[in-house]
Amino acid sequence: MAHTREPKYRMYVDEVGNPDMSRCHQPAHRQLSLTGVILDLEYARTTAAPRLAALKQKYFARDADEPSVILHRKEMMYRQGEFGVLRDPAISASFDGDLLSLLEALDYVVLTAVIDKFEHREKYKVWRAQPPPERPTWSPAHDGVPRMATRRTWCPGGRAAGHGGIQSRGGCTKAVSGEL
Repeated sequence: MAHTREPKYRMYVDEVGNPDMSRCHQPAHRQLSLTGVILDLEYARTTAAPRLAALKQKYFARDADEPSVILHRKEMMYRQGEFGVLRDPAISASFDGDLLSLLEALDYVVLTAVIDKFEHREKYKVWRAQPPPERPTWSPAHDGVPRMATRRTWCPGGRAAGHGGIQSRGGCTKAVSGEL
C-alpha cells in the first residue's frame, strides 16, 4: 500500500491598511484588510517559491547572499527603490506579463477579510481598555488571521494543518502554527 502524505499548508498574510486603533473613527483609517495566500507546503517549497525567486532574480537581480526583493504593491506601482527598473516601458510590460503568467500557473487559494476597526473596537472594549498580557500590542489582525484561516471553505475535507506568517512590521513578526 502506498503511503499518502497528509497535506500541510502555508498561509502568507499581508494587510492593506493600518492596524492602529487610535484613528479608527476616521473614515480613511477605519478599515483593515487582511489577505492570505494558501499553498500546499510541499508545493510552496518545490514549485511556487523557486518560480517566484526566479522571476525576482530575472528583474531585480541581487547577490546570492542578499535577501530577495519583497513585492510591495505600493513600491511597485510608484516604481520606487529596486522597482525603478520598471520605469522602462519594455521591462515593465515584460515583468507584468511574466508575473501574470506565474500567478495564472500556480496553484493557490486567496482569502481576504476586511475588518471594520471602529466596530471591532466598540464590540471588544475590554481588549481596548486592557489588552491581555500575552498581547500587549494587540491589533485586529490578531483576531482576523486565525478567523480567516479557520473558515476552512478552502480546504478539501474541512481540516488542515499548517503554518502561517505575517510580514514583519517594526521588527515584530507574527507566526501562527497548528490547525488551519
